[in-house]
Amino acid sequence: MKKWIFRILLTMIIIIAFLIAGLSMLSGTGDAQKAGLEDAFGKALSATVTFGELEFFNIFPQFTIKVKEFRGIYDGEKSDIYADHISLSFDFIDLITKQKKINQFNVDNLSVGKGDWFDQPITNATIKIEPLEQDKARLQINGQYGDRPIDISVAMEKKSSLPPSYMFSSENHFDLTIGKTEVHGVFIPDAPDNTVLHDMTVSRAGKNCTTLPEKNRFSMQAFTENIFGETSESDLKNTDIDELCTSILRYGL
Repeated sequence: MKKWIFRILLTMIIIIAFLIAGLSMLSGTGDAQKAGLEDAFGKALSATVTFGELEFFNIFPQFTIKVKEFRGIYDGEKSDIYADHISLSFDFIDLITKQKKINQFNVDNLSVGKGDWFDQPITNATIKIEPLEQDKARLQINGQYGDRPIDISVAMEKKSSLPPSYMFSSENHFDLTIGKTEVHGVFIPDAPDNTVLHDMTVSRAGKNCTTLPEKNRFSMQAFTENIFGETSESDLKNTDIDELCTSILRYGL
C-alpha cells in the first residue's frame, strides 16, 4: 500500500488552501462553483475530478462543501477514486488562522482501485469523525482492503464550539485492524523528526510480537510505503508475527 488512507484526509484539507488563496467563487451550487471546485480538487489530487452534484457550498461563517458522486480519474497506474458522498466543513476563521480544526469530515462508500496507491483495492469504505463522551472524538475508517475488513481509529479532541470542532492533539492513540492482525500505537502529528507513529505494537489471534521493542518510532512514509503492505501480506499468508515485527523494525528510527 503506497499511500495510507490518512493521505486522503490530508489531501482533502490541502484543497482548502487552493480555495482560500483565491476566493473569487461565491457561495452557491451553480455551474461556476461546481467547475471551480472540481478544478480545485483536481489540482490537489493531480487528477481529473468530476462531481455528479454539488449539493452545498458555503464560505462564511462555515466553509462547507457537500458533493455527490465524487470521481477522481488518473492516467497511468494511479488508482481512480470514487465516493458516493463527501462532506467537509471548517470554521472560516480557523482556516485563516491555521488552527488545524475541522467541523465535519464524512466520506461514504469510498473506493480506490488497485494500482500505484494501493496493493489491493479499497471498497465500501466510510470515513467519519465520531464525537464521543465529553471532550473526546475519533476519526473512524471502515471498509474492505482486498477481501479482508479494515478498521482504523485515531483519537481526536472535541472542542466546545458551536458547531463543535475537532482536532488532533499532540499525542493520539490509534488502532488498526486488518483481517486478524492488530496494530496499536500513538499518532504524533507534529513530531520534530517526522516520526509520527510511536510505540507500535502488533498482534494476531491473541499473540503479541516480541521482536519489536517497547519504544519505537516510524515515519508516516515508512508506514505507508512499507509497514502497512508487509502487515497486510503477513495477515493474508498468516506468517509468523515475530518475523513480521523483525522486518518492520528495519524501517524504524
